Amino acid sequence: MADNSAFSVIFNMAEQKKGQSSKQEKKLREENQALQNEVNELKAQISQLADKIEGGKRPPAVPEGFLSPDRKKSIQYLSDEYDDLMSSKTKIMDEMRIVLTRLDAIEKKCQEMALAIEAFEDYSYKNNLKIMG
Repeated sequence: MADNSAFSVIFNMAEQKKGQSSKQEKKLREENQALQNEVNELKAQISQLADKIEGGKRPPAVPEGFLSPDRKKSIQYLSDEYDDLMSSKTKIMDEMRIVLTRLDAIEKKCQEMALAIEAFEDYSYKNNLKIMG
């Protein structure tokens, strides 16, 4: 009888650890999925922003003798402003590419974490004994 009670204590302890392990695994899976969802949302937002930025087009050129000197100055000013905006746009697009690269790295780490969780789960199941009786 003493052997049976010791066995039942050990068995109960193993079951408790198994329950704790599965709770931890579930929590890790949920956190990993939340991170992947966040990465996907950020990528979508950046993509939408890039599409909005890319939407601007340069207006057609005006014939040379068509404008007065004051209008030429005004147009030159606007042209310079446009060039500054295009320069800013280029910088923003470069920064967005950097952010997307970082998001890709985070997504890759999330996928690696998911694989590690699965490997951990497989390992924990491999070492559990199921006694039928």
